[in-house]
Amino acid sequence: MDAETVFSKTAKGDTEVNQKPHSLPRQLAKVLKAVDGHSMISALADKVGLAIPALEKALMQLERDGYITIRQVNVEEEKFAEEESRRAQVARLKELAEQAAHRASRPVETAARKQKRIKPKREVPVGLIVTFGTVVLVVLAIVLIQIVPLGSMNAKVEKALAAWSHDDVSSSNLRVSLFPKPYLKLDQVALGKALDAKATSGKLHIDVLSMFSDKFVVNSMELNDVTISAEALPRALKWAGGEGRGSQIQIDRIVLNNVKLAVKGVALDPFDAQLQFDRNGRIVRGAAKTRDSKFSIEAYAGTTNPPSEGAIAPWVVDVAARNWTPPIGAGISFSVLSGKGIWADNQIVFPDLEAKLFEGSGKGNLKITLPTSSLANGQIMAQSEFMIERAKVDQLVSTFTRDIALSGRMEMTFAASVVSATFANLLDTPNIVGSFQVREGAMSNVDLVQAMRNPGSVGGQTKYTELGGKFSVSDSTLQLHSLKLHGGVLFADGSVGVALGKGTLSGTVMSEIRSNVTQDRAVFGLSGTVARPALKRGG
Repeated sequence: MDAETVFSKTAKGDTEVNQKPHSLPRQLAKVLKAVDGHSMISALADKVGLAIPALEKALMQLERDGYITIRQVNVEEEKFAEEESRRAQVARLKELAEQAAHRASRPVETAARKQKRIKPKREVPVGLIVTFGTVVLVVLAIVLIQIVPLGSMNAKVEKALAAWSHDDVSSSNLRVSLFPKPYLKLDQVALGKALDAKATSGKLHIDVLSMFSDKFVVNSMELNDVTISAEALPRALKWAGGEGRGSQIQIDRIVLNNVKLAVKGVALDPFDAQLQFDRNGRIVRGAAKTRDSKFSIEAYAGTTNPPSEGAIAPWVVDVAARNWTPPIGAGISFSVLSGKGIWADNQIVFPDLEAKLFEGSGKGNLKITLPTSSLANGQIMAQSEFMIERAKVDQLVSTFTRDIALSGRMEMTFAASVVSATFANLLDTPNIVGSFQVREGAMSNVDLVQAMRNPGSVGGQTKYTELGGKFSVSDSTLQLHSLKLHGGVLFADGSVGVALGKGTLSGTVMSEIRSNVTQDRAVFGLSGTVARPALKRGG
């Protein structure tokens, strides 16, 4: 759900708000009451005191039940209307000031221009003049503070943010807005001497009184159109560090909109994120969701088993995906993927992952070991055990190659491990060991029955009732062994090696025809490629 989405109440929603008692649960009723037709999701979160994921869930429920509807908001028109309103306020205040000055300086009418009877002069109360002038000055100050850049405060904010983030910070064009809630507006916010992490604009929803004290208190900081380069990523741990924070600025929450993260060799989808901090500047919760809502992750400090003295508290990590393809690997698409894990020290362990893929289902576990030195050094390791049931084997095979086609429903179990110095190359050289069974299908490019009857024949297809065996992947080679194939009168077994990337074949196949009419046995040597295999009878 877009952070700038605006909802308005339907007639059903207005009726629900006005009637008593309410028919909705307390939390949904609170969210419905806060919907006003102009507040964006981030503003609604502040009103009702909910995190963005929980608020989005409530809004989706209310929209589904017909209490609210999405209002199309033109951001440019709203900005123009806001500027026009400010200009009108300044013009009106100027007009009122001129009228007051004119009335105060108007000369006393002379007796010659009046009737013979002299009327006593009416004195204007001094208190009224002082009061009116003070009001004019205050209103002018409020308007001007929202439109005049504040250079000295800009420098003060930059210094406070630099100390908080442990990095250089620059920004421009700071302005103060007091309505509907006080916040500072910034343009071109950047981190680092090379400006390699930046946002086009930002808002700091701030405690007004703290603007004039030694320490800013920021309820929420919003950064829009964030880009983080690959060169800036190694400094991410420094940004997240909570040491030494809190002396010049306190930030309770950071909202990042439309984040583009550059990782060498990996195309990551843009995402939105939220980070929550305690009063000492330590992260206590983080959440991110891709802009297309296909993948989301949330992490928060676990409280079930408090750590021993001096140890770091473990974090709970919750992932969910729908119609999502990981940015690395062969491009396997998950219809559904979900799991909850624990992040302790440098390991993330998901004991129970559930997935739907290739029109089947899967479940397993995953352990990821991160480097301990820094993001740029050390090895990333991952281990997994997984089981897949009732998957369509043709969708699995076509993910890796179009040179051969297999059909049928597949069962598979495997254990995999990978090690890499970079995230982009993590799945390039996996080590996998497992077994599989495929039922009621066919395999293209070879006809074993025809090869027995007519040695040297190529092409065709082999149908099977069952095809199974064991497999392993290592050193860029797929090994299939203990193979068993049965289809009608055909029985076969053997072992096959495939050089991944090249597609060259090697191995031996033993086949047999068993029928009341004829029986035949043959041993074939296998060569050629996956697209064009060659069988030589006799080895």
